[in-house]
Amino acid sequence: MLKNVIAFAGHAPAAGLLYAGEYRPGLVALSVAIAILASYTALLVAQFAAPLNKPGARQTMTSLGGLALGVGIWAMHFIGMLGFALPCAVTYDPWLTALSILPGIIASIFALRLVSRPSINGRTLVAGGLFFGLGIGAMHYLGM
Repeated sequence: MLKNVIAFAGHAPAAGLLYAGEYRPGLVALSVAIAILASYTALLVAQFAAPLNKPGARQTMTSLGGLALGVGIWAMHFIGMLGFALPCAVTYDPWLTALSILPGIIASIFALRLVSRPSINGRTLVAGGLFFGLGIGAMHYLGM
């Protein structure tokens, strides 16, 4: 068994089996720009929300920032996917694609609520990062 794995890893596959994709630089650049702007907007909103004394106002602000970040991440992902062309048909299920935005938004709201707290410890930050990563992973899994 191990010998077969080593033999597989040691040789390149036949050229006819490879998919040669190509990038569309304009769409890739747009994808990166959207990610940067969404992240900046979300962090700016979290900065504004942190000193608010009313919990309802803070939750509203972090929810709006999380919505901006979640939608931005989702848009960045799909624009980036459109920026990579493969020599085969690629289709998207409209309902699953629309549903895939929810985990990104939920994870983003949760993450912004964590970072807008007056103080957080390392354990909370790691747990929040793990939850955020799971949300983004779920978004990618549903969307692809």
